Amino acid sequence: MNAMLNSLFSASLFQRPPGITNAWQTIGWWETRRVPFNLIVGIVGIMTIATGTLAMSVTNAYLETPIHRPDPPLFFFVLAYAVVVNLFYTGGWVVELVWRQLWPTTEDALPALAFRLGLVLSILVTTLPAVLATAFAVHAILTRRPLISP
Repeated sequence: MNAMLNSLFSASLFQRPPGITNAWQTIGWWETRRVPFNLIVGIVGIMTIATGTLAMSVTNAYLETPIHRPDPPLFFFVLAYAVVVNLFYTGGWVVELVWRQLWPTTEDALPALAFRLGLVLSILVTTLPAVLATAFAVHAILTRRPLISP
């Protein structure tokens, strides 16, 4: 697994070329990665929604009173989550610009590490609803009653 992660993180998406010295180059480096970042987190989000929907459907087959989908519709939660994730993503280059002002350096390893960690954290947070939905489903199936009553 470690070799796979090292191989993945050696891709150009996760590398920082040397010589980025000004604010526009810094912002450019981060912004060229925003679309791939959003695609990765979005695909994980689609898998999370599918897992949650499947867990709810399987659970409803075992319960006398079915669990209903969230109200308001899930779309509003997804949209709000996407906005928050992108605000945090923007925080990546904002923090880097502040960092470079306070501690001038030519070291480029920190921004690449911050990007990697931010992506991993975003993926983990995005999968959390699927993990919770699966745990609720397992509980409901084993006890024949939902953890949270409708």
